[in-house]
Amino acid sequence: ILYHDIMVDLPKKARDHYDQLEAEMFVELESGARDVSNAGVLYNACKQVANGGLYDNDRTGHHLHDEKIKAVREILDEHSHLRVDLAKRYVRTIANMTQCLITMGRFDEARENIAVIRSLEGEDGFNHTDVQMSMFKNAGLAELEISRRTGDFDHGIRVAEELMKLLSDYEGRLHKEAELNFFYQFAYIYFGAGQYNKALYWINKVLNDNENTLRQDIY
Repeated sequence: ILYHDIMVDLPKKARDHYDQLEAEMFVELESGARDVSNAGVLYNACKQVANGGLYDNDRTGHHLHDEKIKAVREILDEHSHLRVDLAKRYVRTIANMTQCLITMGRFDEARENIAVIRSLEGEDGFNHTDVQMSMFKNAGLAELEISRRTGDFDHGIRVAEELMKLLSDYEGRLHKEAELNFFYQFAYIYFGAGQYNKALYWINKVLNDNENTLRQDIY
């Protein structure tokens, strides 16, 4: 295996956060702060900043940049054989970029990425079941989240009902964590649209699941 280091320049604001954290073991964020107690914690916090985000002292995530994710996608796009060989990683890279864009409120760009993920269906390397499940999960959850964040619940219901039909195709194969996330998003969309009985149905599927430690953030 050959390894090749690729340098990625951080945006100035992210670089300032990194330098402050490294020098002072503390960094002030837009809506929070993070301090670290020892060298090991500092190392992991600096890695988080380099990767694009950082958790503050209240465990709230802050998106700082998407330069590393963009660099990975550029590498895969420029080397088509890698994209085919690493199809699942390619989907995950676009999905991570999409989540960053959603967090920043750049919904039109996020929708473009969702369209890219869906356009991959049938391409060489992307026709394996595990890759198709990844495409279905990441595109579907991202589109639901955009509808939820923008308050477009009518569109969200149309998306949700289409996804419900497709979920049966992956029954027993989709990871339980993803399944619970779908149920939660369905409940949120129906609640936002004022369809409380349907919202209650889906939230009960989350609350009554016997693996409720998988996503404690939605319980």
